Amino acid sequence: MRPSTSISGLTFLAAALACLHPAPPPLAGQTDEAPAAADSLRAHYFRQDFAGGSQAGETLVARFPDAPEVSAWHGINLARTSGRAEEALNLTQGMLERWPESHWSLAAHAIAVSYQPGRTAEGVEIAEEAFALAPHDPHTLWVLGLTLHRAQRYDDVVALVDSVLPHPWAELLVLKANALLLSARQDEEQLERAMEIFAEARALDPSNVNAHFFPASTLIGDRNLEEGLPLIERAVELSPYSSGIRQRWFSAVQARRDLTAEEKRTLVKGEMAALVAHRPTPDAFSLAASVLRQLGAHDEIGPLEDRILAEFPESSEAEWVVMNRYRALRDSVRQEAVANEEEAQARSREMLWEFVGRPSHRNPRLLGDAYLSLFMDVRGDETLPPDDLLRVVQGMVQHNPANPHLTHVEGPMALAERGVHFREAEAIAREGLDFVDEYHEPRRSMLEEMGEFEASVNRMRSMMHDALGWVYFHEGRYQEAREELERAYELNPQNPAALYHLGRLAEAEGDLDEAEIMYSRGRNAEVRGRARRSTEALERLYEKKYGSLDGYDEYIEALAEVERADRRERIAGTRIAEPEAAPSFQLEWLHGGAYDSSEHAGKITVINFWGVWCGPCVMEAPQKQQFHEKWKNHPDVVFLTIDYNDPPERVREWMAENGYDFPVLLDDGFVRRAGVNAFPTTWFLDRNGLIAFVHRGAGQTTFEEFVWRVEMLLEEATTGNR
Repeated sequence: MRPSTSISGLTFLAAALACLHPAPPPLAGQTDEAPAAADSLRAHYFRQDFAGGSQAGETLVARFPDAPEVSAWHGINLARTSGRAEEALNLTQGMLERWPESHWSLAAHAIAVSYQPGRTAEGVEIAEEAFALAPHDPHTLWVLGLTLHRAQRYDDVVALVDSVLPHPWAELLVLKANALLLSARQDEEQLERAMEIFAEARALDPSNVNAHFFPASTLIGDRNLEEGLPLIERAVELSPYSSGIRQRWFSAVQARRDLTAEEKRTLVKGEMAALVAHRPTPDAFSLAASVLRQLGAHDEIGPLEDRILAEFPESSEAEWVVMNRYRALRDSVRQEAVANEEEAQARSREMLWEFVGRPSHRNPRLLGDAYLSLFMDVRGDETLPPDDLLRVVQGMVQHNPANPHLTHVEGPMALAERGVHFREAEAIAREGLDFVDEYHEPRRSMLEEMGEFEASVNRMRSMMHDALGWVYFHEGRYQEAREELERAYELNPQNPAALYHLGRLAEAEGDLDEAEIMYSRGRNAEVRGRARRSTEALERLYEKKYGSLDGYDEYIEALAEVERADRRERIAGTRIAEPEAAPSFQLEWLHGGAYDSSEHAGKITVINFWGVWCGPCVMEAPQKQQFHEKWKNHPDVVFLTIDYNDPPERVREWMAENGYDFPVLLDDGFVRRAGVNAFPTTWFLDRNGLIAFVHRGAGQTTFEEFVWRVEMLLEEATTGNR
């Protein structure tokens, strides 16, 4: 490995200043065609037409097999194409073997690695090597900046670009502006500066797609369509085939208030028809189908998907069609919208087996989802051969790194419960313990900002130890099982599975009193969960101990009261010791009119941040409505919700469909400025406008626990005590 260049010593870039100009466009009549081919692929990338660049790259790499720059830009496009990141990694690793001294091999590999989960720091190291080899190539500087950006080292990105001023390349200015944008949070001056730099990039290169697209995305997200819409429309003109840009344009159209719903549908459908007519490729068909699905034009989706399957059967888009059709059938079964449920369930399972059995897969994520869905479908099937169950478990472990709480927990436990493949089950559970840190590292900054990093690590470690202990339990290795299960309980005393398993272990060892304690604790923890194993076990054990269920209801009620008291005490302990003032705002109501935060001065105020797009937000909506009804006439309590990132008409339709009338304000960028990045999030403000409690997430006890917080704040206001 070559010594890497230190980012702290950015003065080493001074020697490159004179060379930092954008690569020239291909010259007419140019005899050496390889540079022109590389330029065309580079242009695809900077137009965010990654799918088009990947498709063109396959042809150009075959045509210029000895040109590392052509292969590099093909690999860079692949790294950004949906479902092809693994191909990019394989291609660039091959480049390193063939051209180990080429800066293009290192540059392409750096980007391919950076787009692999958990490998952003490694990507920076490789990019530093590439720059050390070619400090006078502006593209190696840009690659270094991009990998720093991927690693969320935004200050280093700014310093890197500033070191080459005043001779910037427009794409370097875009990197700097994006870094300022993502690190700005509530800093309005920094946000304004980012927008100014985007404008500088557009002045330097009026055809720069990213200088239009990225600020447009931010402005549209903040509901500033007056400035954002012209930018996104210009981005579409410059790059009509980019799916990402088209999707953002579609969001902007949906947010427009000057068009009726039918006018929006007509406009979007016309654009999609023109897109597929001019570019009959799988990515264009897929984009059009996705947008039509969001519009509810389901009758027009089938023909587009049929063309993908018929004309591009090995494409990533074809895999999406197959999986989307499986999901539609599965949802129909769940909604009891099929004529023969048993037949439909059998067909949906068959579709999953067919999918995982395809000779090749372009999209590892979809393959992982398919294995996970197949596991959830077959895990309880006692007729499934043990080797088939192992194949499914190992498939989801290998291909679904995003869900270790299922792959490395439920997978080995299912094998253990069947009494098969104990060695493989143990190995998977132990692998899960090793995977905890790797899983959390890319999420560290976000979780630390939320104050959740340590708790999240402990929760996942608890699940892994619990899975390993459960494997040992089914093998009859009780002492080892106890060690693992008690470690799981120590890491997370609210882990319902670990409590249930400890109860089972105690019962197996003949200690019914300890089993009762564990089941009781497990039952309380199940309030927020779906499984009710401890509840069922406690009832069975009560009858076993006392000979009947006489007095069981009173026994359970007494346990519930103790649990509620404990939970309320825990919530009181989450009162923020040094609360800060909530930021002020002026927002529009969903149904017209405006609201100023000064109107709730002197009152206990609850502000819930949510969205119709957010599953947990939708789940807690009935309790939110109940909470609104309880407090809507109280003179000293105000309840507000702020919808984030939904078209207003969608929220109005959803509220009407569900009979909700809790108050809804429309975000104008306040949510991002306020630093809210988890949904749902709820603030509880005291009479002085200070944020006394913050609650993130949804659960089955939202109403009760929200009421407790308000009652605590009202009591404080009455007694003057905290």
